Amino acid sequence: MLGQILPVTLVVWFSPVPVTAATLLLLSSHARSVASSYAAGWVLGITVYVVGYTLLGGAMAAAGPPSAPLLIGVFDAVVAVTMVVLAISSWRGRPRPGRSERQPGWMRGIDRMRPPAALGLGLVFSIFSPTHFTVLATVGAAIGGGGLGAAGEVLAGVLFVLIGTSSVTAPVAFALLAPERAAVPLRRLHEWVGVHGNTMATVMFIVFAADFGGKAIGAFL
Repeated sequence: MLGQILPVTLVVWFSPVPVTAATLLLLSSHARSVASSYAAGWVLGITVYVVGYTLLGGAMAAAGPPSAPLLIGVFDAVVAVTMVVLAISSWRGRPRPGRSERQPGWMRGIDRMRPPAALGLGLVFSIFSPTHFTVLATVGAAIGGGGLGAAGEVLAGVLFVLIGTSSVTAPVAFALLAPERAAVPLRRLHEWVGVHGNTMATVMFIVFAADFGGKAIGAFL
């Protein structure tokens, strides 16, 4: 089960846009309140997916596996195709020298954002994500169908959420606990993600596309 869950944790953990939003909020004029709300929305959205898919995975496991290999193969193929599309989109969206990029509306309104809007932004980034919609199903299936028992499922789900969301929650916690020390590292993190985030995400999506694609081919053979 850990072999299924741990790689997917990386997909959630390395999400350039949510991390960029977190750093911008932490560098804004209302950093403490809006960044905390944003992180709460991010964690809540991921938790909703994990809980929902875990319940679904448990129900499917209890119903028996009449055509489980074929069904899993179809799902793996869907995830692989999704990863390819995301890789292409991420590569095309990378910053290029000499070309000015138009900022999205949420980024232009960062300084005017208040906690309710920041909470909503975190929920939007976590829930309305094709990556999370497809990939987190593998987490729910592994936890819900792994025979862990109620306590084991809760522990596995909590650990996944804590680790997967830490790319947003860790910088927020650092900034809240040590705001003066966090300012420079946050700016460096924001600059690094802005320059390299899309490229790193593209590589990650390609790796996962190959992984899920291989699983799909194996299920059909």
